[in-house]
Amino acid sequence: MEILIFCCIFVIILFLAFRSPTKPKKPKSPDNEIMGDFFYLKRMREKLGLPSKPLWDIKNQLANIDKQEAQKKLGEFAHQTKLEGLKNMQIKTKTLLNGEELQVFHQILRIIEQINLKNKRNFAIYPQVSLRALITQEDAKEFWFVAGNRYVDFVVVDSRERYLYPKCVIEYFGSGHYGKTQEDTIRAIRSDEIKKAVLSKINLPLLIIQENDTQWQNALERIVMQFR
Repeated sequence: MEILIFCCIFVIILFLAFRSPTKPKKPKSPDNEIMGDFFYLKRMREKLGLPSKPLWDIKNQLANIDKQEAQKKLGEFAHQTKLEGLKNMQIKTKTLLNGEELQVFHQILRIIEQINLKNKRNFAIYPQVSLRALITQEDAKEFWFVAGNRYVDFVVVDSRERYLYPKCVIEYFGSGHYGKTQEDTIRAIRSDEIKKAVLSKINLPLLIIQENDTQWQNALERIVMQFR
């Protein structure tokens, strides 16, 4: 009997001595989309000159909560990051249009007034309108990756319409349109191509006024009166 007990104890000791150690359970990894948002916030804080430690402090929490809650937490942190970044920024107001653009704006305004009187219409003009303001909200998220934060110089709208329906877009290619360097020129040309493609896609006419152009007035009236 003693021998049997001794053998049992010996077997238990051997089992405890040679068994494979239990591997610690790895923490659950956050969702790939959540981590994409996390590192986007990290880059944002770096660009704003803000410390990244507060963000790293919440990283481990992301694996222990569901995706919806993680997105909410990151959204709140992104909002606080933007407010925090604004405190350190030195920003000032500027004019919407430069000298050349302002002259063109007043010329367009006079032509629009003449068109309104002649045709008993109520067209209006708005400067510096975001391209995204011209498309439906449902398309806005994907549109950002294509067109970014581009603006058009002027948009003519029919203000009799309930929703200020856009009639045409006007771009002014003044003396500084293509910049001073080859890189500036390439950037301007590519930006113009994106704008033209977008406006063509949504079937909105584009009138380009070149520097020293004197023939655009008739074209403007024809476009706003024909397009519906």
